[in-house]
Amino acid sequence: LSVSATTPCSVLTSLGIVKEHSFLYAIRLPANDILEREIKHLLKRPEGELPEKPVTGYHDFQYQAKSWDHPRRVVAKVEWHRGQLFPRVGFVVTNLSAKPEGVVHFYNRRGTAAAFHPDLQSG
Repeated sequence: LSVSATTPCSVLTSLGIVKEHSFLYAIRLPANDILEREIKHLLKRPEGELPEKPVTGYHDFQYQAKSWDHPRRVVAKVEWHRGQLFPRVGFVVTNLSAKPEGVVHFYNRRGTAAAFHPDLQSG
């Protein structure tokens, strides 16, 4: 069974259960100074005019939040879009072994499950 979520607080507090039952997970993390330092090399704007298609970079690394009992893998995705001054940045904590692009793809599919299972939708 796999879990993909946008609300890390409720799910991360249950990671003991997720770990115990061998769930695969990809959960969005809000940005913070530590995470942004890890991707500093991706936050430099590419030189010249940006192409129509966004310029995308990925990076994965180990990170341990204060409330976690051990470090976990975090995948970052940075997209530079033409006409935008700042990049779009996202962080996902995961136990998936896939390449960073695969982790992001898995995470982005979370909306598909909610569309077919209304009980998974929040609010």
